[in-house]
Amino acid sequence: MDGRLETVWGGDERVFRLGIGELLALEDACDVAVFEIYMRICGQRWGVRDVRETLRLGLIGGGMEAKRAKRLVDENAGSGKLGEASRLAVVVLGKALIGDEPGKAAGGVTMGETTAPTGSPPPLSTETAP
Repeated sequence: MDGRLETVWGGDERVFRLGIGELLALEDACDVAVFEIYMRICGQRWGVRDVRETLRLGLIGGGMEAKRAKRLVDENAGSGKLGEASRLAVVVLGKALIGDEPGKAAGGVTMGETTAPTGSPPPLSTETAP
């Protein structure tokens, strides 16, 4: 598994992939660690650059020419479309960081969900041992 995501976006089938080079470029663009970007997007505390750069760099990592990737992001992750774009960005970034499980997108977040990734420990039991 190489963190690749193939999905329809902007009216056509697209390939997104954030390799190490793209992840480092994302950190530079957003001036924060990629996992922090992931947590901000999951928690709906993202900045515009978090979403747009994740998608732009994901398209480039998936093989798209840089100018075309920027144009596609401008068209599909601009004003009025950022919320929907953030749901795709969390999956793209999650695939790069932690892969996925059958039936779930990266980190337990699926397209359309707005909750943080799964994996929190269960609450402590109040039962006593026999």
